[in-house]
Amino acid sequence: MDLEKFDTEELIALAKFDLEHDKIDFALEKIKSALEKDDCPLEARGIAARLYAQIKLFDKAAMLYKEFLVASPESNTERFQLGMVNLESGNKEEAISIWSNLLEQEPTHPPSLYYSAVALIELERQDDAIRHLNVLLQSAPADNLYFGKAKEILDKMKTSISVQENTPSSLYQ
Repeated sequence: MDLEKFDTEELIALAKFDLEHDKIDFALEKIKSALEKDDCPLEARGIAARLYAQIKLFDKAAMLYKEFLVASPESNTERFQLGMVNLESGNKEEAISIWSNLLEQEPTHPPSLYYSAVALIELERQDDAIRHLNVLLQSAPADNLYFGKAKEILDKMKTSISVQENTPSSLYQ
């Protein structure tokens, strides 16, 4: 398909359509073409970043999210996604830092609370993780996706702690 015949708005609309139909390769082709246009809106950077994250090209995704946030620093969706890119690429501390900044603006943002807790658990900072999960449980409605996930993690943590406390370690030394 000759993408040159499409204007920027059409390319972005077609990329979104492809993305909705899980045609990531076609969506990426169109959004890359849109990014080359002089009148390319900021939205295209966000879409491109999301596409790169989906295909695990985290460095490219992070670069585009950062560019997006320079132009639109109040955008919590892209800020959260930048944290996810960092988490998925193994930069847990950076992800936590990004979400901490987001939580300063929106203290009860469920995805940021949840994934911060996940990263904190992986870094063996259980007390901080529990604090995030408790804030999530106190602020999110029970039908929120992250409410159920947070409750599940807390229950597993409590079970793990009680098993450790009830195991007579001196018998095994």
